[in-house]
Amino acid sequence: MKTYCMLSWLLVLISCQSTISFKIDDSDEVGSENTFLYFAYGSNLLAKRIHIKNPSAKFFSIAQLPNYRLDFENINNSYWNGAAATIVEESDSVVWGALWTLDVKDIPHLDEQEGVNVGLYRVRNVSVHTPDGNTLTARTYQITVDPPKVQVKDMPLERQPSNTYMEVIVRGAFECLLPMKYIGYLVTFPTNGKLARSDVLQLLGSPFTEEAEET
Repeated sequence: MKTYCMLSWLLVLISCQSTISFKIDDSDEVGSENTFLYFAYGSNLLAKRIHIKNPSAKFFSIAQLPNYRLDFENINNSYWNGAAATIVEESDSVVWGALWTLDVKDIPHLDEQEGVNVGLYRVRNVSVHTPDGNTLTARTYQITVDPPKVQVKDMPLERQPSNTYMEVIVRGAFECLLPMKYIGYLVTFPTNGKLARSDVLQLLGSPFTEEAEET
């Protein structure tokens, strides 16, 4: 299996379309008793990914989470065949992500997706900042064990995400229009050369199914 190099990522970014295919939610229901804000920084950046189990999700805004870094940890994730994303507290670092509004009825679906019931992730309520200067409280998820900090280029194989998982994150970041400097940072993370399970690729659809056929 191939790992992604900078040229591979360049081809991925070129193939992405920068037009957002979902409407920004500026309704009065944001933050109501029937909805909640969710901060996604990993695979749920991609609309088609979050909608698999959370159909009520509506894009609200991009946002940054200060004093945290993005990292990856091995949680024996056979779904993606690689390490999963997490956030770790660190002064002067920042994690960019997407704010989604979801119906409260989707909380169990989101918790199940993140493995809260089996102790993989824990729920966190964090303060995030939007580009227009608002500070909002949002639900997010964090792996229950903080991985030790290493240089990105020295990430051990067992903590490297799969090709599929990282591509979902990068495509989602591009789709949400996260800052290009941050997207440039994302593509520096090494991948383990693996694809996600075949059923996951089918759920994600194009272009992931086509990539599986090429291997």
